[in-house]
Amino acid sequence: MRTDDPRLEAARKAMAERVEKFNALMLATIKGHLLIEQTINEFLEASLSNATHISGARFGFANKTRLCRAVSFDQSEDQLWTIIGCINGLRNAIAHGDSEDKIAKALRTLKSELLAYLTPEQAAGLKEQPDDRIVEAACFTCAARLVTLTGEAKERRKLLDEHSRPDDAKV
Repeated sequence: MRTDDPRLEAARKAMAERVEKFNALMLATIKGHLLIEQTINEFLEASLSNATHISGARFGFANKTRLCRAVSFDQSEDQLWTIIGCINGLRNAIAHGDSEDKIAKALRTLKSELLAYLTPEQAAGLKEQPDDRIVEAACFTCAARLVTLTGEAKERRKLLDEHSRPDDAKV
C-alpha cells in the first residue's frame, strides 16, 4: 500500500479522531492503573518468600490483586481491595471502548467507594473535584496504601529471615 492511498489517509483521520476523544479521565485512569500495578508487583515481591518461582508468570491485574489480598494478613478485608477492583473496572471499560454510560457507571461506583473509604474530612475535600482528580486520588490512595503494606511485608520478611537461619548461622 502506498502512503498516499486514500484508505490509509482515512484510517489516519480515524486514528486522529480517536486520540482527540482521549481526555483527562482516560489519562488519569490509565496512569493511575499503571502506578497501582507497579506497587502491587512490589508488594508481591516483598510478601512472597520465594517470588522467583513466579518470575515470568503472566498474572493479570485482577489475579495479582487477589494474590496481594491473600497475603495481606489482617488487611485482606480492607476496602482498599474493592477500590482497586473499581479502578480496574473503570480502566477496562475505557480500554475496551465501552459505552459512555458504562464508563460513567464505573466512575460513579469508584467515587462512591472512595468517598466511603476516606475520612469525612478527606471526602468533603474531594467530593466536588472533577472526575480525573477523583480517579487520581483513588489511585494515589491505593498506591500509597500498597506502599505501606510493602513496608510491613519487608519487616516481616526481615524477621522471618532472622529466625529461619540454622542455629549455627545466627549472630
